[in-house]
Amino acid sequence: MKDYFTELIDYEAWANRRVTEAFLRVENPPERAAQLVSHVLTAQHNWHARLTQQPARLKIWETIPTAQLLPLLTEIGTDFRTFVANLPEDGLDAPVKYANSKGEPFVSTVRQILTHLQLHAAYHRGQIVQLLKPLLTEVPATDYIFYTRQKNVV
Repeated sequence: MKDYFTELIDYEAWANRRVTEAFLRVENPPERAAQLVSHVLTAQHNWHARLTQQPARLKIWETIPTAQLLPLLTEIGTDFRTFVANLPEDGLDAPVKYANSKGEPFVSTVRQILTHLQLHAAYHRGQIVQLLKPLLTEVPATDYIFYTRQKNVV
């Protein structure tokens, strides 16, 4: 099961990179697109901090300077791959106590959090692509099946 989540983490990094690179190609992207690109990455950073019980250095809706987007994306992918690789086999069902951005306490399993990350990022990637579509000659395809075809994963 850890392999499954590692594959999803790799897919998510691939999809986020495609959307971020498309965003960076737009000369004057909409402000909302900049907010959403940053939000995907800052949310992932914050979830990794929660999983590892470390303080987050970024705020959930902080806008990241464009020059820092790709390095942050790479860092997050590495952090999550390392986290899952070091997880014991039964670690996916381990509870994680955390507070949301409003300070409200919650408990979720590692599996629930990793699944949430996939769905959350996909939702916002769709929003970003809709905002950028009129400004691009070709929009990035980020569906999971495109990733598997490119990677030739069977």
